[in-house]
Amino acid sequence: MENLTTREAASRRLASLKLERSSWMSHWKEIGEVLLPRTGRFFATDENRGSRKNDILDDTATGALGTLGAGMQYGQTSPARPWVRIETSDPDLMEHADVSLWCDQVTRLILMVFARSNTYNTLHSMYEELGAYGVAASIVLPDYENIIHHTPLTIGEYTLGTNSKNQVDSLGRELQMTVAQIVEKYVAGGTALKERSGSWDWSRVSSQIKNAWDRHEVDSWIRVQQLIEPRKFRDPEKRDNKNMAWRNVVIEEGANADLVMHEGGFRRFPVIAPRWHVSGNDVYGSTWPGARALGGIKQLQFEHMRKAQAIDFQTNPPLMVPSHLKNQESDFLPGGVTYFDPGGAGLGKVESAFKVDLNLQHLLLDINDVRQMVNAAFYADVFLMMDRLQGIQPRNQREVEERHEEKLLMLGPVVERQQNECLGPLIDIAFDALSEAGALPPVPESIEGMDLEFKYTSVLAQAQRRASMAGVDRIVGAVASIAAAKQDPSVWDKVDTDVIIDKAAGYEGVDAEIIRGKEDTQRIREARAQAQQAQQQMAEAQQAAETAKTLAAAPMTTDNALTNVVKGFANQ
Repeated sequence: MENLTTREAASRRLASLKLERSSWMSHWKEIGEVLLPRTGRFFATDENRGSRKNDILDDTATGALGTLGAGMQYGQTSPARPWVRIETSDPDLMEHADVSLWCDQVTRLILMVFARSNTYNTLHSMYEELGAYGVAASIVLPDYENIIHHTPLTIGEYTLGTNSKNQVDSLGRELQMTVAQIVEKYVAGGTALKERSGSWDWSRVSSQIKNAWDRHEVDSWIRVQQLIEPRKFRDPEKRDNKNMAWRNVVIEEGANADLVMHEGGFRRFPVIAPRWHVSGNDVYGSTWPGARALGGIKQLQFEHMRKAQAIDFQTNPPLMVPSHLKNQESDFLPGGVTYFDPGGAGLGKVESAFKVDLNLQHLLLDINDVRQMVNAAFYADVFLMMDRLQGIQPRNQREVEERHEEKLLMLGPVVERQQNECLGPLIDIAFDALSEAGALPPVPESIEGMDLEFKYTSVLAQAQRRASMAGVDRIVGAVASIAAAKQDPSVWDKVDTDVIIDKAAGYEGVDAEIIRGKEDTQRIREARAQAQQAQQQMAEAQQAAETAKTLAAAPMTTDNALTNVVKGFANQ
């Protein structure tokens, strides 16, 4: 194997990833121009430039994409409600009070980290980029104040690499940093920029940055490249930056072959890079809403341009004017007056060059038809179902819910991919950050070393699981009908209602504190049985006392049942 310096190896990998991405760039750029003109970094000069204007004539697609982003945020990761629950891989252990409490505490801590950091803002922008470009990415690093912090990336400024399982495990990045940012982060070691210190390491940067700093040109932009990839050779027993599972290399563009601005490492891949849909071994998304809607979006722009031209022809038509008015003052504005001699040379009148009474009805109908197709491509009809409901109205709340869930099932594969490529890795990163910060509660002995699982309780995740709950509802209804018809409650002995309740709570995402575990439920039932038994014994004792009292008060002189019994004993 050829011996390469760290910079040379990183440069070659970055170039390879960039080549792999090159075939996608023109497609992304075409989508961005008609959908999100302010996103994307397709050229080095695209960053921090306010000259990129919005020339979109019909923003139906942009609005539909906004609906998709907001719907995915609410449906998968709503900040207003818990959307994930930490559980053990052994369901029976979740019945233990200490295990259930620990999992609940960890869940609350992770959700609190997401709420305090910029997680939800980043996820919303990622959902929009996913819908527009089929892929999104964010670098998630530990943060002293908020446990974690996201650096969201936009399309075109990063490249991705995958492993043999087609899982994203490498990221290349091109960005611009100011001289001040570079000096603070890599020369001064992250310390605040005060007076120059002799401990600053200027050997990491080129003379260009050093000279710019000395001239106080701290806002000058410098091109920088970053590579995060699995480390091929390392000593797993060592815990330093040079032996972590992933390496992080930052180099200055255009510097000499040995200059490395930073080389570090990560124990876990610090990047979440979800894709909308992937075909085969493709690195980037192969089918996504923005690609599906591109033809319709461009058609809308074209038809709106033609509609504007037609309206312009009708409001300001081309005119035929007598030639003798060529050099005379004319006023063709409303109320204007133009004088000419109808009997002179160039006899004629001012009139339209051709008939401009254009019928726009067919054009408007086609525009509405294309808008519906674009909204459908971005699932706007799914997330705004009640707002755009047509035809027969739902008869009750249950029908509304069933219609909504039926539409949400269309997003099933997308939701599952986001859970695997975005939410799962994000939760792992937050859990590790809490663990390293010493913020996790003590782990119960019964689950030490055991794998944890994530149960998603968001609106979209519940919609996927309710399909299973429908079968449970039918069997419960059938049992109830049989029990009522036979007037025999023993039919319910065939059904484990405790399991049904636990399953239903899981499908609905009910807080774990609401449903009691097996041990607590058993104690309550035993206490109830004992109380019922004691009550029954008390009632029997009271009945016996009443009977004895009645017998004692019965007269013995008259002929009655009691005296007959006594006489019977006496005659024996």
